[in-house]
Amino acid sequence: MDQQLNYYITKHGTNSYHIIRKKVLLFINYLHLIFLHPFRQEGHKPFVWSVACDMAVNSFIDDDMLFEDAITVKKIAERLKALIPEKKSAEFYYDLF
Repeated sequence: MDQQLNYYITKHGTNSYHIIRKKVLLFINYLHLIFLHPFRQEGHKPFVWSVACDMAVNSFIDDDMLFEDAITVKKIAERLKALIPEKKSAEFYYDLF
């Protein structure tokens, strides 16, 4: 989670963010904490776990509020040509991979 926050801060620069984007970014990271994602990673492959966590969290956020490169269930489903339900746990998405 901290790596994602750091990635967006360094890649995009926070000064160019509209205040709503900053709030969305904080909300996304709060959801990762609420869902205890950083504390449930043990035993999972880090990259796959990160993708699964992003899928879980981002399914609770309107697409138009997410960054263009955000990992979403819809994008992964399109790429895999599969039906994947939204608003599931990170473990659910991790097990898909």
